[in-house]
Amino acid sequence: MESKWRLAGTEVPIIGSDSVKWIELSISSSYGNNDWTAVAPLTEDCASCFVVGDPCVYLIWRIHKTFPNALELLQLSSSQPFPILGLRFLFPHPLSPFAFLSQNSSTHCYSLCAFTVSGVAFVLNLSDFSSYESSSIFPSQHLSEFNLQEYGPITSVAATPGCLVVGRNDASLFSFQIGMLHPTDPGFVQQLRDDSGIGRFWGLMSRGKAVGAVKDLVIAEVQGKKLLFVLHSESTLRVWDLSSRTRIFSHTMTSPTLEGNFLNLSCLKRAESIRLWVGETSSSSSIIPLAILHRHTSEVGMEIICVYSLRCSFGDRLMLSLESSLQNISLEGGCIDVKLTSDKIWILKDSGLVFYNLFHANVAVEEASFYTLQEEFVADQLFQSSDHSSDDLLSITCSIVTSAKVFAHLDRWMEEFVADQLFQSSEHSSDDLLSITCSIVTSAKVEQLCFLYIYIYIFFALSSHYKSCVALTFSFTLLQDHIVPFVSSIYLRRILHPGVHHNSVLRATLLDYNRHYTDSEFLSLTVDGLRKEIISLIEHEDTAESPLSIFCAWKSFCTRYFHHWCKNNEPFGLFVQSSTGAVGLLRKNSVSAFRSLEKIELLTDGPSDQFGELASFGLDLSGGDSEREILFQVLRCITSISQQLGKTASAIFYESFVGMTMVTFEETVSRLLKILETGYSSSVTALNIPHLGADVSREKELADHKNLRKFSIDMLISLQTLSKKAASWDKVLNIIESYLQFFVPRKVIQHLNVEAVFSVNTSILVQATSQIAKVMFEVALDVLLFLSYLVNISGQISMLHDDISRIQLELIPMIQEIVFEWLIILFFGITPSESPSIEDFSSQLSSLQIDSNMGKRSWSENLGKCHFTLAFILQLNIQGSSGDPSLMSLRSLPNPQDVTSSIHGFTSWILWGETGEESSSFLRRSTQLALILLRHGQYDAVEYLLTIVEANSQKEKIFRSVQDAGGDWCILQHLLGFCLLAQAQCGLHGILREKKVCAAVRSFFRASSGQGASQALQSLSHEAGLPHLVFDGCLSSAVWKLQYYQWVMQMFEQYNVSEGACQFALAALEQVDEALSVKDGCGSENPLNESTTTLKGRLWANVFKFTLDLNLLHDAYCAIISNPDEESKYICLRRFIIVLYERKATKFLCDGKLPFIGLADKIERELAWKAERSDVLAKPNPYKLLYAFEMQRHNWRRAASYIYLYSARLRTEPVPKDHHQILLALNERLNGLSTAINALLLVRPAYAWIDPLLGGNSSINEHYPSKRAKKLLKEQLIGDDVHPQRLQSYIDVEKLEKEFVLTSAEYLLSVANVKWKFTGVDQTPSDLVCLLVQENLYDMAFTVLLKFWKGSGLKRELESVFSAMSLKCCPIKVGSLRAGNDFKTHGLLLESSKDEVVVHGSPDNVPPVQQYKGSGQWETLELYLEKYKDFHARLPVVVAETLLRTDPQIELPLWLVHKFKDGQRERTWGMTGQESSPASLFRLYVEYGRYTEATNLLLECIDSFASMRPADIINRKRPFAVWFPYTAIERLWCQLEESINSGHMVNQCDKLKKLLHDALLNHLKLVKVDSDDAISSASG
Repeated sequence: MESKWRLAGTEVPIIGSDSVKWIELSISSSYGNNDWTAVAPLTEDCASCFVVGDPCVYLIWRIHKTFPNALELLQLSSSQPFPILGLRFLFPHPLSPFAFLSQNSSTHCYSLCAFTVSGVAFVLNLSDFSSYESSSIFPSQHLSEFNLQEYGPITSVAATPGCLVVGRNDASLFSFQIGMLHPTDPGFVQQLRDDSGIGRFWGLMSRGKAVGAVKDLVIAEVQGKKLLFVLHSESTLRVWDLSSRTRIFSHTMTSPTLEGNFLNLSCLKRAESIRLWVGETSSSSSIIPLAILHRHTSEVGMEIICVYSLRCSFGDRLMLSLESSLQNISLEGGCIDVKLTSDKIWILKDSGLVFYNLFHANVAVEEASFYTLQEEFVADQLFQSSDHSSDDLLSITCSIVTSAKVFAHLDRWMEEFVADQLFQSSEHSSDDLLSITCSIVTSAKVEQLCFLYIYIYIFFALSSHYKSCVALTFSFTLLQDHIVPFVSSIYLRRILHPGVHHNSVLRATLLDYNRHYTDSEFLSLTVDGLRKEIISLIEHEDTAESPLSIFCAWKSFCTRYFHHWCKNNEPFGLFVQSSTGAVGLLRKNSVSAFRSLEKIELLTDGPSDQFGELASFGLDLSGGDSEREILFQVLRCITSISQQLGKTASAIFYESFVGMTMVTFEETVSRLLKILETGYSSSVTALNIPHLGADVSREKELADHKNLRKFSIDMLISLQTLSKKAASWDKVLNIIESYLQFFVPRKVIQHLNVEAVFSVNTSILVQATSQIAKVMFEVALDVLLFLSYLVNISGQISMLHDDISRIQLELIPMIQEIVFEWLIILFFGITPSESPSIEDFSSQLSSLQIDSNMGKRSWSENLGKCHFTLAFILQLNIQGSSGDPSLMSLRSLPNPQDVTSSIHGFTSWILWGETGEESSSFLRRSTQLALILLRHGQYDAVEYLLTIVEANSQKEKIFRSVQDAGGDWCILQHLLGFCLLAQAQCGLHGILREKKVCAAVRSFFRASSGQGASQALQSLSHEAGLPHLVFDGCLSSAVWKLQYYQWVMQMFEQYNVSEGACQFALAALEQVDEALSVKDGCGSENPLNESTTTLKGRLWANVFKFTLDLNLLHDAYCAIISNPDEESKYICLRRFIIVLYERKATKFLCDGKLPFIGLADKIERELAWKAERSDVLAKPNPYKLLYAFEMQRHNWRRAASYIYLYSARLRTEPVPKDHHQILLALNERLNGLSTAINALLLVRPAYAWIDPLLGGNSSINEHYPSKRAKKLLKEQLIGDDVHPQRLQSYIDVEKLEKEFVLTSAEYLLSVANVKWKFTGVDQTPSDLVCLLVQENLYDMAFTVLLKFWKGSGLKRELESVFSAMSLKCCPIKVGSLRAGNDFKTHGLLLESSKDEVVVHGSPDNVPPVQQYKGSGQWETLELYLEKYKDFHARLPVVVAETLLRTDPQIELPLWLVHKFKDGQRERTWGMTGQESSPASLFRLYVEYGRYTEATNLLLECIDSFASMRPADIINRKRPFAVWFPYTAIERLWCQLEESINSGHMVNQCDKLKKLLHDALLNHLKLVKVDSDDAISSASG
């Protein structure tokens, strides 16, 4: 037979079949671990499918050779989504390549029979899959075991419900009634024998050579009988009737030769029979097709499948007869699986799926129909095919991105660059090489590869390759900023392409890069999550340190990914449903269907000899063979262009449409044509140098140029030949126009009344649609490039101007429209859906699908997954009829033809809608599709769709009328604005969010400006997920815009986009006057039923709110003062102040930049209201703000009043328990009081007072009762002779200063942890002074004294303080002493320890520590005594008296004694002086028994008197010039005599008495002389 093949179809992956979660169930065995091998172990992966029911249920089982103990089971229904749960049975022993499924008539759904290599058969009665729990043990009550080890070794196993048949290597057959009888029952095991009884023995004696081992068993039902087909090793075929257990057929098959296709009896030993397949028998036929796989031992890998037919004859018994071989099919490569139906044979190979018609009219010329597998598509997508290098992607991208405009600019700049930078100008020498290097480094991002670029740059410079030098500099920056992101987007989009993306493959690839994920983590990743993970991996790859290395990292990643894809998706088996024609492929981790090819695919991909039957494709060329030849030549030219550019061009085209909008569609076409004419740009060569090396890059450049010249010459020759053959280009263009009809999507009128559901068939339809759309898009793009190429070289091929105009004005717009339509379909088919945003409440509510069916809820959960594209959302919104031929039946999986025909209906619905009505453009239909996508939160998709449609509409001739036709353009802009608004709200930040908001604002304004906008926008369905626009239809333009702007404002507000809402609020304000000044179309004077003031007030209030949200405080205040509604204005003002407090921006009110314009009093009132109701320690503090506000207005008295009110509240509020808070409050009180004092000092003294009742806070008046003032201000002439008088309660500076002093004292005591309660400024705080002295806070104590006491009271208090200070200098412990004015001294003396013994007159007994403390107290006493003795001269006396009274034996400090001696008045002698005189100290000595000190002091004074200078003697002789305390001296004399008489200190007192006697005697004599002289002087 002549072997030929034709391309018939391709594989269609069932999307989602790679995401099954397996429920693992362990199978327990009562036979334990047994190493006995009864069946040969598994050597190949195996899988099969069992179809049952109507609608059909597909039970798929798989056994992996790498995991032979496990059997995976999937339950698939064509009317349901692909199952997310599957069962994985873990058997105790490895399994044989056999499993059998049957429907169970009992309560269990199905029965599964499996056979282990140890010879144990397991029968599992299965329940619903969801009833099982993972990692559990299969219920024993539903499990049956049958040990068949004694019947081994077993070579083959087959089963039918209730019966298991095994074949042995000795050719014997045994049947077991599994599930029918107990193993111990008679008849459970039966052997299939040729005869019975003696006849069998005689047969054994007369029989020749015995049959060989059983190779394969197949049980088939023929006319209601169960027949067992047995293939033996020597190619003997036997057929047994299982019901009677008798053999009904036996024949030894002859093996085919390699030379021919017919049977050759002489070549019996050349082939070995391996497998047997039995086809189905139709009710109208008596032929049973058979297929036997023969493997030739002489040729490695050579296999032949022989197809036979058995004819059945029915009578008293079933008779079978073998007919001649139908076909012998040679196989190159491995045969994975074969399926045989009544009229077809399907052969699954590594390279693809092939099927043959068994009963073809001419067997000798029968063609094999070939279906391509997904491996070819994945290789093409990932640039892994041999004819498509990923290097072309970078080269074409660089050439497109570096547009002609950029290089034109570079060419103009090049001369200056060369002369100035490359040592050619007179003013620059070669010493400037460093400057060149620096310019390169600073022109691009410095990375590790940068230095290589610099080296190459200098090399080019020195070699005079100036253009390459410039291109290198520019290319590096361009590569970093534009090309790499563009190429990365293409790679990422293709990896996540439906049919390419595979969960287990991607996870295995990421594992190669040490990225580990748990099952839950990986399955939870959405499309965005996967993108981020892959991009992060590529950017952080060790080799990805430069732009080019990132490109290499993508290539490496795709290579790894493709390797894992092929490894994890190996074909396991095939299933064919003969009743429906459905064909499926069972892979390792997925399931696929098949579809037939479109006609355009057959024309472009099929062999060239198929072009002769153009009529079969629907292309009717009236010119006959000549026109057919012209078309062939055109197709060859188109193919040449496609091969020259490669399929990467379509990827770049698609990315320029829906990806990074770096270049436009027209620019892309122009640059590709430039590549076809002149080759790649110079930047490509520069980029290849560090990547490939200089030599290899140069060789590649030469090879590209050579290839380009060959292409240009071949195309020119072909086109000239084409022109000559057609005689005119007009004829060629007519044929091309006819050919273009293939690309136009078909229109299908659909009868829609049934709601679509998410199912496996839906997945097949969507994936097949994306495949066809991709092919159509790429082929149409090739045609577009061909037509554009014709225009560019029109002068070389003698094309007339009319022909050029026809191409430009008719054909190119036609093919552009076709490209656009298939681009839209492809976009829907391969773009993953967007997961609902967390912030998008409407999408979340929609995803709940309240009161809807489970089908919609199930597919809603798939949003955001890679396999769930936008086409699913659209397809599930189609309502079709069950009898509609354009829709697939849900009762079973579709056959290849049904898939293709259903695509026509789906694409027609996408482009034309349900009725197929064609509008002037795709504009109206795009808005309908956008509404569907918006309802499900697909904002990115809607933006792309509407943006593409808008851009395409602008290129159409009808664009000028687009805005005037039915309001479709307004709807598009409205939906685009809503979509952009939703995007801005969903997680965008910074510049991206700002761009989205600006675009949304622009779109909404455009929507309102179009004609018919009012009626068009009101027609939008509320079910679309948009708030309904309810406006009166007869509104004027101004009223319509006013209401529409308010609606848009509310939308922006709902999405928390205040910047947009503010713009539309302002736009609405512009329309108010016009809207309310004219009557509307219905004759209403005021269509809004709202006054101008109220309406403007509401809108200005909204402007205020939005600007406040944007923190535009100045604009917010301007909105307040612009508001004509007083009530609204006041509410906004209050809110404004509250927000200022919350944002700590209260300084805004006090910076002097705001025009208050009559609002000052209201602002003050609001601030005061806020202050009164705020926490007194709130930050920012409202009282401080009031102070600053009034100070800025120069209202110093009110400023002082508010800040004093703040201090008063701090004083009267409950005292916080925390010590730090107490100190903080006291410090704030001090600051407030000092601030109030400073403010009042700015006021004229007559007005320097504040009212304590300000603010209505009664707490201020606790210590300032409401009564008339004690003094009356005198009249003062101020200004214009106004005499202000005041007679009321007041707080002046003096009272503030007193309170400040008391608060300062309280603060210092609090620092020392001493409590004191403020009792007012009208009471003298004696207890406060006591506490201050007790805590050694002397400065504060004296400050209080000087502030609150005057005259004698001050002296009395000073004596008390110094008495207390003196006591602290004494180391003697006393109980309670009194000094001065009953001052409390308890606890102020230094205390001794318990063991201390105090002896009067022994100061040396004071402990060292007390001496140290006392020394410090002495210094303090000396300091303050010197400072305050001028206030009270008797203070030294008080100190000395206190010390002596406390300790009569104390040694008075020398400085204190000097203060007595230095206190004498001038011109007085003796012991006279002030209150602190020597006489005072002498008396104290005498009074407290300090006789020695008293005597010494008296002797010192007498000696001083006697030893006076001669100049002073005359003064001494004056009357009353000298005085001594004679009474005290007499008392001292008496005390000494008493001591002597009492025998106490007799010697010392006697000595003192003598000294005193002699001194007094001399003194009296001197006084006598002075007296006489004084008398003489007076009498003379």
